[in-house]
Amino acid sequence: MVEVQPPSPGLTQAESLAQLERRLPAFALFSRTAATSSRTYVGALNTRTGQTALASSGGMPGCAAYCAEGNALLALGGNPSEVLFTGAVTVRRSAQGALEAVPMPVCVKCQLDYPRSNFLPGARGAPGGSWGD
Repeated sequence: MVEVQPPSPGLTQAESLAQLERRLPAFALFSRTAATSSRTYVGALNTRTGQTALASSGGMPGCAAYCAEGNALLALGGNPSEVLFTGAVTVRRSAQGALEAVPMPVCVKCQLDYPRSNFLPGARGAPGGSWGD
């Protein structure tokens, strides 16, 4: 699932990214179904056009499946040098049984596909990846 938004007039890149980070948990919670329970979700900004995207990992039947970052990148034009990603989240059940969005580290594959500079400061890589976290 991918949701692309046009540029928000008057917002800086930092403000657009902050807005994506605020919207991401709700996007993940409302996009999740039993069939998509293991997906990861991310926000992304095209730094050239100002377009933003919220995306999940996965693909459609008969199509290639990508990480959330890859789906967001494709939706925003496909040029990694023009895209910044928020931190990723997945949906889990809390100890009380409620669904909640929880942060995820950048997966090993995305650590190979993108430099750390494509992510907001503080992004951590999953163990075993090329970033060495």
